[in-house]
Amino acid sequence: MEVSEEDFKKVFDKFDLDGDGMISYKDFQVSIGHEMFPAEGLYFRQDKEQIIKIKNCDHPQCWQPTLSKQNYCVIHQKMHHDEAIKIFTRCFNKIGKLWP
Repeated sequence: MEVSEEDFKKVFDKFDLDGDGMISYKDFQVSIGHEMFPAEGLYFRQDKEQIIKIKNCDHPQCWQPTLSKQNYCVIHQKMHHDEAIKIFTRCFNKIGKLWP
C-alpha cells in the first residue's frame, strides 16, 4: 500500500498521543482500544484468557452497560443532558429578566 509522507504523519500523530515519536501500547490502547469490543479479543493477546469488565450504569436500579468510560448508559446520559438544558434555560431566562 502506498501512502504519502503527509498521510502517514497524520495517521502516526493520531496514534502517538504523548508525542514521543513512538506508538506505545498505552498510546494504542487509549487511541483505539476503547473503540474495540474487548469480548471479541481480536486485537489483544490470544494466549491469555481475557478478563472482561463491563461497567453498569450508575443510575439506581439500572443494569444497562455504559459506553467506554462513561458512568451512565445512553438513556440516562440523555436524561441528564435534557435536565441540564432545562436548568440552564431557566437560569438564562432569569438573567435576561434582570438585565434588559
